[in-house]
Amino acid sequence: YFKGDHIRLQYIHLSYFLEKTNRYKHPCRDIEVYGNMSNLGILWRANNEDIDPEFPSVIAPPKTITLGVRGNF
Repeated sequence: YFKGDHIRLQYIHLSYFLEKTNRYKHPCRDIEVYGNMSNLGILWRANNEDIDPEFPSVIAPPKTITLGVRGNF
């Protein structure tokens, strides 16, 4: 048996809004640029083995990165 304590980086969402102003000239009322990242990995684990406590005998879920742009006309 191994200790199962761990700190996992599970989900990050970053976004930036651009509203239509004199500084930013674009055809939309506002634009959002965003990115999502999930299943990024373990930051710390209590066991000295290289074992993932949530997925000890199976392949861990894949890392996912999504980028997007959303605009309101």
